[in-house]
Amino acid sequence: MFVDSVSWKGGRLLFSIHNNNDFDLPLLIDLMIISLNLDYEIQSAGAQPIQLSGTQRTKLKDVFINLNHKETLLTEEQYTIPPNAQIPFKVNYMTTLKSLNDLVTERMRNAGHKPVPGSQVLIKKINYNLEIKFLNPQKNTPEALKVNFVKDEIKNLKFSLKP
Repeated sequence: MFVDSVSWKGGRLLFSIHNNNDFDLPLLIDLMIISLNLDYEIQSAGAQPIQLSGTQRTKLKDVFINLNHKETLLTEEQYTIPPNAQIPFKVNYMTTLKSLNDLVTERMRNAGHKPVPGSQVLIKKINYNLEIKFLNPQKNTPEALKVNFVKDEIKNLKFSLKP
């Protein structure tokens, strides 16, 4: 997806994208997630919790996100932001259930654990690494702006595992 302009309207950030539709985000730039780190605890039915952290921490470079009610895979796409655009970095991310389910299921299988039907994953901590890539209109060269966001306590965030 290519963003050709960014503007403010009614206290919200408004993106105009290549298909001429306006995409309205309440806080900020959900669509520009590039990588996501998860510290999570796996709770299987009738089993002790399995804790994965440290070297087992998962890092995604392509993340499915909920974009305009469609599942969209974002990679290294370019975004054009007009000069002097003021963007406050207050971030509210939405990631799809599918990406986390697939992610944790894969990690469990790699660790030799077979998911039990009805198992759940409790996300203990999410560390977002946000990289916004845009073209400098004056230099016509890609530039990157990175923002880190960490949320330590996440309540009621559980995902059912696929066996």
